[in-house]
Amino acid sequence: MLALYNKPSKPGDSEDHDYQTDIEKNSSTSKSQSQSKNQTRYTDNYTKIQEETRIPLSKKPKVEQDSESLRKAEAEKIKELEVIAQDFYKKKNYIKAMESYMDSQSKIKEKFGLRSLEYAMNLHSVGNCYLKLGDYSRAIENFRAADEILVKNFYTTSNFFAKNLSYLSFAYLKENNFKTAFDLANKAKELYERNRISNDEELAMIFSVIGYYYFSIKDDEKSRDILEKAESHIKKTEENYSEMHMNNLYYLGQIYLKKGLYSEALNKFTESHSISEEIKFLEVEYHVFCLENIITLFEKIGKKDLASKYAQKLKVYKL
Repeated sequence: MLALYNKPSKPGDSEDHDYQTDIEKNSSTSKSQSQSKNQTRYTDNYTKIQEETRIPLSKKPKVEQDSESLRKAEAEKIKELEVIAQDFYKKKNYIKAMESYMDSQSKIKEKFGLRSLEYAMNLHSVGNCYLKLGDYSRAIENFRAADEILVKNFYTTSNFFAKNLSYLSFAYLKENNFKTAFDLANKAKELYERNRISNDEELAMIFSVIGYYYFSIKDDEKSRDILEKAESHIKKTEENYSEMHMNNLYYLGQIYLKKGLYSEALNKFTESHSISEEIKFLEVEYHVFCLENIITLFEKIGKKDLASKYAQKLKVYKL
């Protein structure tokens, strides 16, 4: 980077000082010592004046004290609400988490402003709660509002911008807008690679979105490779019992089934269905398709007893 200003030249930088006499040198040294003593005396006096004139908080005008105390109290309240929200979120109480995040919104707007990074982060957190609750349109609304703030404030190379993009892409995927989800996920992926972000949960989300898109356009090779990448990241997280993991396995099962790799397909389908039961996934269409594939594959390899066991489960969803 170029300096904004050139370094000023100092007196005596020319070669004229070589012709200075010894008397002039001694005189200059003496003068310099005197100036140094005066400077030290001046600095000591200035420091003393500063200390004497500094106003302690207890002696500041009451209005100023009240204002300062109020700002500290607001900051503490915001922090307290954020901690409460995070605690509810960890306990999967997403409604209470969202309420706590929204309670802190007005305080964040007042303290930091509508265009602040803090407000964008709060909007993202609210959006994530909506995503977990299955309200995808409101999740998108909040993620897009956060995105707008980040773009306007030139945060577009930040790790948080990449994170918000990954969640926004996943919300669009849940709305079955595969192309928009794919485009956003690719942008997020580029930033994760450039910034060397190694968050496995978020990378699993990005690769899942891209993998689903390729599956939707019937590019099974790319879909399989990318979904397997997503799975490699999921294994490093606490997402082993998540809807995303369940769906990845289901789509991989379909790909392996098309290729005639029945053993691999059966493993994916049975693991996927096991997760669906663990997380109490209620979508009937998924259960019917998944169970029908499991039954067919068990019959194909001659395990009729296991095929019968899953047929009993299927009856529940066909009532």
